[in-house]
Amino acid sequence: MLRYLKFFVSVGGARTAGILISAATFPFLVRMLGVEGFGRWSYVLAVVGFFDLAVNPGLIAHASREIAVHRLAANSLVSEVFTLRALLGMVGSLVLTAYALGIESDRETQFLLLLYGVPMLMLGAVQSSYLLTSNECFHWSSMQQVTSQLAYAVGVFALIRTGADLFLLALISLGSVLLSAGVGWIKLWHIGFRLRWAWKPAKFVELLKQSLPFGLASLASQLYTRSGHIVVRWAWGETALGLYSAVVRLAEVIYGFVGILFSLSMPRLAGYSAHDEKRRTLSSNTFLIAWIISIPLAVGGSALAPEIVGTILGRQYDDSAGLFRIVSFYFLTNSMATFFCGTVLYALGRRYQYLIATASGALFGLIVNVTLVPHFGLIAACLSYVCSQLVVAGVAYKMAPRDLPSVWRSRLMVAPLFGCGLMVAVLYAVQGMGWTIWTVVALGGTIYALATLAVAYRDFVLLLRR
Repeated sequence: MLRYLKFFVSVGGARTAGILISAATFPFLVRMLGVEGFGRWSYVLAVVGFFDLAVNPGLIAHASREIAVHRLAANSLVSEVFTLRALLGMVGSLVLTAYALGIESDRETQFLLLLYGVPMLMLGAVQSSYLLTSNECFHWSSMQQVTSQLAYAVGVFALIRTGADLFLLALISLGSVLLSAGVGWIKLWHIGFRLRWAWKPAKFVELLKQSLPFGLASLASQLYTRSGHIVVRWAWGETALGLYSAVVRLAEVIYGFVGILFSLSMPRLAGYSAHDEKRRTLSSNTFLIAWIISIPLAVGGSALAPEIVGTILGRQYDDSAGLFRIVSFYFLTNSMATFFCGTVLYALGRRYQYLIATASGALFGLIVNVTLVPHFGLIAACLSYVCSQLVVAGVAYKMAPRDLPSVWRSRLMVAPLFGCGLMVAVLYAVQGMGWTIWTVVALGGTIYALATLAVAYRDFVLLLRR
């Protein structure tokens, strides 16, 4: 337990530092680039994200679980993944170049796709973060994350001044990715992992067969999280995309802290895949903690949406306040989807159930985005973004092992709801008093914590002991 407390402190500290760095760089970027410039950059990221699926058709997802189970014995798998990803990266780069030059009409977007997208597809072959996490090298993973984010922040603050600096942002992003990979391989080389060229066509075919369900699941995930960006851009333009992508990115930055729970529990859940009792205990604890954290983020974020958006993004994004009221519930729906699908089903190696759950969310999200966004605009895109996660969570829950029967009867399921109700009442009561948003957030968090503990103190103490 002490060992994992140290891991949590390490990863939590790194994630907190990362959130603070992102909390500084993200508002700076959206202000410097402007609504249209940030919309163009978000579009480039979304397009490159889709192309990245071609060079990583589930290979990393499959390898992560196998390495979590077999550790250094899976060294040959690392070389096979490296070789296959390098080959697929070359092919993906050619296809992306053809798309940029043959389909994309905006010259600046063309240039960014080539400058940023092509190297990113190639750099994926030397990715190291998944190996650190799978081997529970959480301290090094934390250092890797903080180092690359600091380098990114320094570059952004030093060089980005206007929307015309997007090409510099692309170079800064590439540099931070390369630095991250280098830091990770220092530790991985020390513990025995090697990157070797491994030309094994028969192994590649088998590897692709094993990875394809995860690859299709990644495509599905990209569809329900990023298809809204594409549809909004083509239906409403880059200014609308800037408003939408800013609130989505804001939610993703804030949510980063919650993701610590799942990154810590996945390798151990994979190790407990053959030990039902230990798996049930870890699953229950992880779910309860995610629930306790996610509920106030969702409700509080929605209640304070105008103040949060105005303070962090700036007044040019005031029109996004109503959108953030909707998007803030992503904190809850994404936690449920990440737990049931991305943690439980994934850790147990149930790749086809994992695929079905994500495909369900993708189908829902794609239908809503294509049919409703052109007519109802950004509200439909935000609802699709949040509700797609809920669909994934619901489908995954139906197919996951029944590890949580006792959780539903726990006061820790009900107490956060009571705490949130009291928190929102206090937040609305203090509106108009002239307090800063950070004072109000601190007050709301304190009210929520005290009210929740008052209702379920014993259950919370028992959770911590477990």
